[in-house]
Amino acid sequence: MVSPITTPTEKVKNSSRYAAENAIHVIINKEALQNFAQNKITLPLKPRSLRPYPLKFISPAHEINFHVLLAVLSFGSGFKKECNEICQRSPQLTIIYGVLSMVIGGAKLDMEYLNSVTLGDIQSLFDIKIDQDVPHESIPGLYISRPSALRPFADKIHSVISTCGRKLAELQCRDFSHYLQKIMEENPSVDRFISMLSRDFPPFSDQGKLSDGTDVYLFSKAQRLIHDLILATSASRELQGAFGYVRFLDPKQLTVFSDNVLPAILRHEGVLQYSPHLSSIVDGQQPIPSGPLETELRAVTVEACEQILDIIGRDANSAVDLDDFLRTLKKDEEHHSIVRHLCKDTTAY
Repeated sequence: MVSPITTPTEKVKNSSRYAAENAIHVIINKEALQNFAQNKITLPLKPRSLRPYPLKFISPAHEINFHVLLAVLSFGSGFKKECNEICQRSPQLTIIYGVLSMVIGGAKLDMEYLNSVTLGDIQSLFDIKIDQDVPHESIPGLYISRPSALRPFADKIHSVISTCGRKLAELQCRDFSHYLQKIMEENPSVDRFISMLSRDFPPFSDQGKLSDGTDVYLFSKAQRLIHDLILATSASRELQGAFGYVRFLDPKQLTVFSDNVLPAILRHEGVLQYSPHLSSIVDGQQPIPSGPLETELRAVTVEACEQILDIIGRDANSAVDLDDFLRTLKKDEEHHSIVRHLCKDTTAY
């Protein structure tokens, strides 16, 4: 059983270790892991810089709102094929395009704005075609409107934005920046940040269950947001002055941000071995529903990365830097075309 530790980061590490020890479909190959850690990782790991955006924010609070909204909407990887075909962009770029459109259009990204966003706004802001005309089954020349393949993706974006607006109203916070200031007034820390954010905003509560019913915690988006805020404030004295709590957020406490990229990279390197059942689903590009199988895959990935850190040394390297290194591998020729698992019914990644 997972030990009853209350801090979110320890929950992630301990539940992921339990998942690996009791895995059914994903096994860590110890020999391949050691070879990868010792021979294929360039040390010391280099921290990444924050992606620059061509935006002029009206205030430090506005910039914080931007980073939080971008983080909570960072999902849709299961719709990669549909996005590329219909939008000519990846899901990630589709989300970035939409949030940039909001800011350029003058949106404050506050509670009032989030509660006003409609599905039609999602279609125009994110440039997502939610309906399509198809020929009538029995009447030649007649076309009828049907939901497009991206309608579920658009619905999820709208649902997450609406949920955030509603929760901000319930919490009596004018925007995300106001909310973070309130929860960080006392005992600002990584664990408080994750605990409160995942409690108050369901889209940040990234957890699941294994087939034996054991709870597994991942908190990928909340942890990624912490990292992004650290990078943003380190590059801006104005943000540092307005949001001093960020300096108490220690990136060394974070784990990797497990999604569908990291498992694919580690599988390609032989670190992760899939069962025939899981291999057939992933290689056949069949969607995996949110549930025990998908939870096991992502959790074992976290544990594999924890074991890699044990080998390369935690004093000079962090899980965040390892996460960045693994993601840079997907851009090279060897890793660019590797198959990733698909999960369409999640808002975690």
